[in-house]
Amino acid sequence: LLNGIVLPEENYTLDLDYYLVALMFLSVIALIELTDRKYVSSQVRWLQKNGFRFVISDAGKPKVLKAEVDRVLLGGNKSQSEPDFSKING
Repeated sequence: LLNGIVLPEENYTLDLDYYLVALMFLSVIALIELTDRKYVSSQVRWLQKNGFRFVISDAGKPKVLKAEVDRVLLGGNKSQSEPDFSKING
């Protein structure tokens, strides 16, 4: 087990690209924990309702970047690309 990735055998050489991609996206379990939804269609509705950006894989499953979770939960605005300097006093 390596950061939640199950390796098939102990001497398995992990492909770096696979590992990096696995670190970028929510796991299936993390997506269930985030949405409290087991079924893909319900997860998609929840993600849409809560303002998460995601893509649907060829397998029909939502793929969510971990950075997107940070953006939404930390109150980021997806339409604002620069800081709102009008909020600064002075």
